[in-house]
Amino acid sequence: MKRQKQRMVLLACVGIQFLSGILYAWSVVRDQFVGLYGWSATEATLPYTGAIVVSSVTMFVGGLIHDHKGPRVMLSVGTLLLGAGLMLVGFSHTVPMAVLSFGLVAGTGVGINHMATTPAAVKWYPLEKKGMITGFVIASIAVASVLYTPIIRGLLARFGLQKGFLLLGSAVLLSSFILAQFVSNPPEEMQRIEETDAPSCHELHFKKMLRTPSFYKLFIMFAFASASGLMIIGHLTSIAKMQAGWESGYLLILLIAVCNALGRILGGALSDRIGRLFLMRIVFISQAINLALFFS
Repeated sequence: MKRQKQRMVLLACVGIQFLSGILYAWSVVRDQFVGLYGWSATEATLPYTGAIVVSSVTMFVGGLIHDHKGPRVMLSVGTLLLGAGLMLVGFSHTVPMAVLSFGLVAGTGVGINHMATTPAAVKWYPLEKKGMITGFVIASIAVASVLYTPIIRGLLARFGLQKGFLLLGSAVLLSSFILAQFVSNPPEEMQRIEETDAPSCHELHFKKMLRTPSFYKLFIMFAFASASGLMIIGHLTSIAKMQAGWESGYLLILLIAVCNALGRILGGALSDRIGRLFLMRIVFISQAINLALFFS
């Protein structure tokens, strides 16, 4: 029974993360707004930028509420906002409307979903598997942009922007809301056993955490590492077209998404074996070498 519940929660969290991954398929949607309404590339990118900022802030605020309400309530709210925001995108004929619908409404939903899924899933598994389970949950975000791309293209080509996003938003809302009902925290007895088996560490209230140097070092590392990747993902089709004259930039999205997903799963499993800090050192050094090669 316990193993069945573990798998159910894990699959539900993976599904919700995948559906929330539509945030990273904006480069396809952006081209539609440029073509239909004559927006500049900068204007068409603002909803995506807004969603990134809003989702980041929401993860922090939502985390405080999550501790009191639990993952099912939070994910129910997050999935409703995500679906509603996507439906409103189709009616966004101006830049401010698109920023409001996708950036604020859908971005808030994505932030809540990102914040609530991973903790709910890893709590069901022992310490030695937490890295691998985290990798599985967040890997679904990486492949989402690939699978969303042909779906969005097909819907918009057949039904147009308004009806296409109405159908897409409705499908995301319904399916993700249903999945949210299968997510819950493990029984308190199970959590107490896990806390007893875990190595000693300091549990700090978030206000005390903000006073520690370690928090800011980790925050800066994460911010710089993720910001560069998010900027590239949101402009991949344009990068391929402008720098290489390649009209099939979506194939580049496919390659990066596959490598991204595998990296999350393998990286999570590897962190369980060699440690989180040692793995981060390897990743940052390899990325520094990779960026340096662009100048050669």
